[in-house]
Amino acid sequence: MSSQREHEKAVMATSEDAALCKSIASSKGYYQDPFIHVFVSRSGSRPPLINRGHYARVTAVRNVIFQFLEACGNNSDDSSSESDLAHGQNLREQIVILGSGLDSTFFYLKNMSKQPRGGYFEVDFDDVVKFKKDRIMRSDALKKILEIQIDESEEPETEVDDKEGDLGLRTREYTLLSCDMRNCQELEAALGSAGVDFSAPTLFISECVLIYMKPAEGTRIIEWAANLFPCSIFFTYEQIHPHDPFGKVMAQNISLRGCPLLSFEAYPDCDSQKQRYLEATWETCEAISMQDFYDGLPEEEKSRVAKIEWLDEIEEWKMIQQHYCFILATKDAEGRKLWANLKIST
Repeated sequence: MSSQREHEKAVMATSEDAALCKSIASSKGYYQDPFIHVFVSRSGSRPPLINRGHYARVTAVRNVIFQFLEACGNNSDDSSSESDLAHGQNLREQIVILGSGLDSTFFYLKNMSKQPRGGYFEVDFDDVVKFKKDRIMRSDALKKILEIQIDESEEPETEVDDKEGDLGLRTREYTLLSCDMRNCQELEAALGSAGVDFSAPTLFISECVLIYMKPAEGTRIIEWAANLFPCSIFFTYEQIHPHDPFGKVMAQNISLRGCPLLSFEAYPDCDSQKQRYLEATWETCEAISMQDFYDGLPEEEKSRVAKIEWLDEIEEWKMIQQHYCFILATKDAEGRKLWANLKIST
């Protein structure tokens, strides 16, 4: 096996770890996710500071998604929302997950009738897509959400694009794609074939994905998205601060697992991350640490979270939070001002 293939395999393994951590945090009561367990293959436990960290991660992602949907006028209880009327448009917003892993966010949104109206598209390596599709097709609960036929005596409500040899899955509202994102031409072709509308408002989400790529590879994706999608958002979650003692140990531990953080040193802090997106022609960019995000949560919510598990490693918790960041870049080339009120913090 080539060193590149070994690196890809190690990166893919991180999706299983993330799913397990999210499942544990959900089971503890940090947030609701009734579907993540479908993608978890093993049991385990995590210390409170890890559980709380995944709470912050999931909360930040959901916060941006809900703001995006609201900005596009997607209010499930009102098809003619004030936002739609204000912009005078019937938007069909879409979400594209770059390196989706075993995330269950679509099923969470759909269960709340909050799915994007233009589609939800997930992209990852072949092995991840194959495993995820298999888990979906084995779950009656997920097939019901996707409106896939469960019993042969029932008429299918949704056509499933499941051609022989195709690892992915495509339904009316959800698409799972196998693609090497480092090849932007391949990525563009795959998304286009899946029905992505390049002119529609689009939210890209990338959680600990670009940092495993060489700097030039990740930057090409960021530039590609900015150039091809005139009305879009790019939300990223990554590690920062590689040069201090904690950052060095973190990088070394991850590298020992066979998946070094190839872009860690190239973009070591929030300022350099922000500059990266602005230089890639994104019009605005905000970057904050996870600690700053958590500090900005409502006091009532932080009090609720603090009561779930006793956390006595406060300094270690803060140190970990300071070594991860959220980046929110926006582009509105048509001047629709959809993203005027978007922000990472609540």
